[in-house]
Amino acid sequence: MAHNLKITFLIILLFLPVSVLGFGSTQKDYKADIYSGQSVEFEILLYSLNKETTMMFKTVSHPEGWRVWIIPEKVNLPAATFNSEPEIGKEYLKVNEGYVEVKKVLVKIETPWDTITGDYLVRIEAVENKQSSNGVSAVNVRDFNFFIRVKGLPLQEKTTSSKINHTAVNKTVLIRTTHEKKKEFERWWLPPLLIIILLLLVLFRRA
Repeated sequence: MAHNLKITFLIILLFLPVSVLGFGSTQKDYKADIYSGQSVEFEILLYSLNKETTMMFKTVSHPEGWRVWIIPEKVNLPAATFNSEPEIGKEYLKVNEGYVEVKKVLVKIETPWDTITGDYLVRIEAVENKQSSNGVSAVNVRDFNFFIRVKGLPLQEKTTSSKINHTAVNKTVLIRTTHEKKKEFERWWLPPLLIIILLLLVLFRRA
């Protein structure tokens, strides 16, 4: 009997911090298709389930050369209050209990211009660390994954590149055409010119 009571007490201690430190979150979006060199923004909405708490955000992983901004990195969440109707001018989230006001975190991801076409993953981590009223502290961690599909160069850069190549081809054709015309001139006019020079030399000697 005493052994069972100990187990029950331990289970209560394990689950108590989770209920005290809980928070709600949702991602407005988690996928995006962009071109190399472009950036994309995502939003994370947060609210505290029980008491006031603080969240710390950080980037866990991202492709090499990419830049990630989290604004803000530290978020103070007040205890949630549920309303039957949302107030104008504030951001709310619809949950089972009603409408709850949320805090917004902006995640901006920028890709290098030479990023290869493919699918990529960026991971963000939110950590809540708080001590409960019974002296038990715990860490509540939540991951947010963002999936980015890079589709190569933007259309404008492709068009510019195509124009550059086309101009180079035109210059080459122009040079070749001029060279061919020069050869054609030499082929048709050089022999008659030589004959005229020879005739003039003969006439000059006879004179």
